[in-house]
Amino acid sequence: MCRLDEDRIEKVVMKVIVISGSMGAGKTTVMAEASDLLSVNGTVHAAVDADTLGMVFLPGTSSTSIMYRNLEAVGVNFANAGVELLLLAEAVERPGELERIRLAFPGAEITVCRLTASIQTMQQRIRLREPGLLQENFVARVAELNAQLDDAHLEDFSLDNDGRSVTDVAGELLARAGWLRHAGRLANRESDGTAVDTAKNKELIRRWIDFSNAGFVGNLDAFVAADYIGHLGIVAMDRNELERLEREFSRAFPDAHYEVEDLVAEGDRVVLRTTARATHRSEFEGIARTDRAVEFTGLVVYRIRDGKIVESWGEIDFLRLIRELRRP
Repeated sequence: MCRLDEDRIEKVVMKVIVISGSMGAGKTTVMAEASDLLSVNGTVHAAVDADTLGMVFLPGTSSTSIMYRNLEAVGVNFANAGVELLLLAEAVERPGELERIRLAFPGAEITVCRLTASIQTMQQRIRLREPGLLQENFVARVAELNAQLDDAHLEDFSLDNDGRSVTDVAGELLARAGWLRHAGRLANRESDGTAVDTAKNKELIRRWIDFSNAGFVGNLDAFVAADYIGHLGIVAMDRNELERLEREFSRAFPDAHYEVEDLVAEGDRVVLRTTARATHRSEFEGIARTDRAVEFTGLVVYRIRDGKIVESWGEIDFLRLIRELRRP
């Protein structure tokens, strides 16, 4: 049996973001991406998909009741471990369900975010996700649950999750909940303890974006450290590979312009949310010139050392870009 360490829990005030929404709204996907964004910033947190805690068939027993009992046990374990930030994917359609979540995390600050999308989009996602025996039941449930969520209106805020990159949505989720200030609060392992000038770090990234918008004319020495390592999804790269990719993209999209939507700095990290617009003028990823105007979004976390970018983690909506280039 899990027991609550009362001495520890008194020191922990947990903050919980409940990611609500109808079936197919993208709750689990956005939760996982938000977790990744927090992870690359070194932010201690936990993430739970509530549905997985209630996947049981026991005749005469409510799976929902078991799910909430399991959630209480999870809450105890996380509190004992000192977790202060929790992402919870769960459709909250009744006030009683929100109360059960409060019971699972006593004293927690709970924020409910509802993800929205068109009924058509959510039903299409369910058809792709649930190809099995109960597919039509799940598809029909989309509109029913969406109406229940409309009536209950238990969310603190809503986010559109239709036609946007998951990184964009997850980044906005964390920003709206006020969690971005936690990014990078843990000290860099290589830091010598000296004060960090976050304003200078932000200015470096602004100059880097200006350099990008000018077509990468010149070398990267003023911006990127020689021992740079980058992470783009699951792909890792050194500075030479970064330069190759950036120049290759600039040749294919010579008028590419990156608009800075958000720029947040704390410690040695700078988080950039950007929207890029460009025209496809030459071959890219095997796709011949289309002369199409394209737009895509990105979110990048930079680690700065001695006035240069030494590491970055990027999530770019290349799928949207490729789809725009390949559409009939």
